[in-house]
Amino acid sequence: MPFGSSKAAIMGAAGAGGGIDASGGTETTYTDGGVDYKAFTFNSTGTFTVSSGGDTFDVLLIAGGGASGYNSNSGGGGAGGYREFTAQTMGAGTYAITVGAGGSSVGAEGNNSSVSQSTGSGWTTVSSTGGGRGGSGWQYDATAGGSGGGGAGSWSSAGYVAGAGNEGGYSPVEGYAGGQTTYWNGSSNGGGGAGGVGGQINPSNTSQGGAGGIGRNNNYRTGSNEKRGGGGSGSSHYTSGPTVEAGGGAGNTSSGAGGNGTANTGGGGGGNNLSSSGGYGGSGIVIIRYQV
Repeated sequence: MPFGSSKAAIMGAAGAGGGIDASGGTETTYTDGGVDYKAFTFNSTGTFTVSSGGDTFDVLLIAGGGASGYNSNSGGGGAGGYREFTAQTMGAGTYAITVGAGGSSVGAEGNNSSVSQSTGSGWTTVSSTGGGRGGSGWQYDATAGGSGGGGAGSWSSAGYVAGAGNEGGYSPVEGYAGGQTTYWNGSSNGGGGAGGVGGQINPSNTSQGGAGGIGRNNNYRTGSNEKRGGGGSGSSHYTSGPTVEAGGGAGNTSSGAGGNGTANTGGGGGGNNLSSSGGYGGSGIVIIRYQV
């Protein structure tokens, strides 16, 4: 079945898994819903080898998260693009697995993740888009990405505009836009997440930054849901930063650095307040599984 099909992986259990032989990454086996699976987790770039293929491969592809913007009142970074597919055909051959790094300095976007076929035939390269950087107060706007960066805390001058999500133009979407307001009072907006838009500065309490966009659950690695793809939260001048989830970094207050996105979640970096540093993005992940 061509890549991108929405056919549920649980279908066709009688024909599932038989004769498939594959290796690569960190290998685990488990049972979920009465079905046995073998999973291959790539926390860094590597090679996936299929000695004999089949049509029951499921793929999770998350890109690296974006960093916060530079300078004071910078927005949270957007999460890396998040894509998942079920019941895909992967024929015999080798596949190059690219795990995108997170934005590794303030103002840096995340890097794409991809699965491409090096030997063999029949596979179309698939990618997810790195997260957008957060906007920088009075300097530059946030950028688009798998999920967009959050707008900075500034007035109508440069910096407050959020980045759009789903830069790859995929359906279903790979992520959402960052938050955007022109209020500030030392605070900034949250980056977009795989499951929702970034939060805005609260206009009735502008000392509170915007929360990072929520992530999404996936059970391909162990059979139990694990949430990834959270946006970085905005900074907060007077109060504790908004809570974060799914690997997004927390925005800082008037002292200390913004939190970094968690490795292998695609989480965005937390926003920056005053002269401290904003957070960096978390690296992505690729997980492939098949029915045994």
